[in-house]
Amino acid sequence: MATTIQPPPLIPLLYQQIDLTTVQTLIPPTVVVDGDSYKARTAHIIAEGNGYRYRDDGVNPTDAVGMPVDVGQPAKFENAATQMLDLRVVSQVGTSKLNISWYR
Repeated sequence: MATTIQPPPLIPLLYQQIDLTTVQTLIPPTVVVDGDSYKARTAHIIAEGNGYRYRDDGVNPTDAVGMPVDVGQPAKFENAATQMLDLRVVSQVGTSKLNISWYR
């Protein structure tokens, strides 16, 4: 019989909401809980208002270039050691409101 290995549960660290009009780099926060520091390793992002684009290769996205994410479409970014060290986002049109939940 095969054994299923479950990933560890996500533990919430921080909720953040940003109004996105220009390119921003999303930096995983470090949060102190009961005297211990925890670096966020996962981000769940949902946009309101307008979609956005992201790039994780160190280059700024534009309103026409980058990976598109539609309004209400959840996006999950994991592992701060790779793609989240330089995750850059920009609104596709006007202003996007990004709702971000950070987890360790």
